[in-house]
Amino acid sequence: MINTKRDRQVNFSSCEEEILVQLILENGHIVENKETDADMWQKKKEVWEKIDKSLVVSTDILLLSSSGKHFIIK
Repeated sequence: MINTKRDRQVNFSSCEEEILVQLILENGHIVENKETDADMWQKKKEVWEKIDKSLVVSTDILLLSSSGKHFIIK
């Protein structure tokens, strides 16, 4: 039996990593806060959802711009 292991693909491109780092830096005061009360957990949840949405939008814009298609941001 031949054991061939496939190479693992990267999770994020370098541009996506830069965008993610920037978004986390902008919200670091919440993301890195050590408080564990319910209020802080709710704030962290909201911030991570905001980061997720921003990353998706940024990635979509990167994909569109690299495809050569024209787009309008409203």
